[in-house]
Amino acid sequence: MTPGGSIFNGWDYLDEFFVYEDWGSGKSTDGKRLWMAISEDYAERASGDINVVQAYEGAIWKDVEAPALKKNPAVKKINRHKVDPPKKA
Repeated sequence: MTPGGSIFNGWDYLDEFFVYEDWGSGKSTDGKRLWMAISEDYAERASGDINVVQAYEGAIWKDVEAPALKKNPAVKKINRHKVDPPKKA
């Protein structure tokens, strides 16, 4: 997760406005739109060699972050690193 994502995840008061179960629903409580806007802004401001570390390729990456990084002329190279998610005990 990016430093910005860590901060966003730490904004517990957002739970009062956005409901995880409403993700992608288009309802006013759908946090996907906010996450997409934050992700796109971050990708548009990135520069140099970018390292992407993911356990899976989610919709935000495919639909927002990857296209924004590819269009960004300040991004020189995108290095993708797949990691295995932690196993449940």
